[in-house]
Amino acid sequence: MEVDTTLSPRVNSVQPSKTTAITNQATALVEAGVPVIRLSAGQPDFDTPAAGINAICEGYTKYTPNAGTMELRTAICKKLKGDL
Repeated sequence: MEVDTTLSPRVNSVQPSKTTAITNQATALVEAGVPVIRLSAGQPDFDTPAAGINAICEGYTKYTPNAGTMELRTAICKKLKGDL
């Protein structure tokens, strides 16, 4: 018995995710010798900082709002005002 391995047009029309596309682009740049700071998917190239471990131990285990926490946003504003 022969199995048909042809994918349906609907499946073939599915586009890769933007995250995957960016990850692939970053990989290609790295392979070309371009220094890249990866901010997409994947494993970080450094160990978990102590501050991150401490935050997890303190219960900060959920995603923050996209705009950042109010505490972070306030600190950034203070820093930027001081730099002007």
